[in-house]
Amino acid sequence: MSKLRVYHGSYCEVNTPSLDNGRIDADFGIGFYVTPDIMMAEKWACRKKKPIINEYILDIDKLSKYSFSLDEEWLDFVIQNRNGDDTTFSPYDFDILKGATADDKLFATIEQYESGFIDSETAVEVLNCMKIGQQICIRTKKGLENLHFIKSTELTPEQVKQIREANKTDRKMANQLTSDIIRNHNKRKDN
Repeated sequence: MSKLRVYHGSYCEVNTPSLDNGRIDADFGIGFYVTPDIMMAEKWACRKKKPIINEYILDIDKLSKYSFSLDEEWLDFVIQNRNGDDTTFSPYDFDILKGATADDKLFATIEQYESGFIDSETAVEVLNCMKIGQQICIRTKKGLENLHFIKSTELTPEQVKQIREANKTDRKMANQLTSDIIRNHNKRKDN
């Protein structure tokens, strides 16, 4: 049996997850989002007034899965969903979708690609040079039935402060890396 320990950052204990509260404009559309990376869940929770980490075991053996690579398909799917259009791509037939998280440090690159300032090759090159968290979007009732709550933990104010500082540093480094890669890519095109 393949079981994953996963986490969900929230403002409350979520011992009975639901698909009813999902946002259509999330990275992979409507679903209940978890991550195998506790640091990513902490980052999500720190956006809330009362940051809570919910811990689960996800039994993936009986679930249909689709895993995105960090490539143009992922990039276009995230943009499509963030624009609120969940109709043009077909991985919705799966119980869970897995792939990179389009967090704050990736947002500038995604915007530059979407606006046509950089092409998909450059955007993917930039994204693959960054440390990116992984997310799992549970899209079906069957998926939720295989997600088992363990416990919830509230982050302390000191933890929140440290996580927010680390996020600022990550974003700064990511923005510099993005600028450097785009500058080098443009130089190669000009030569």
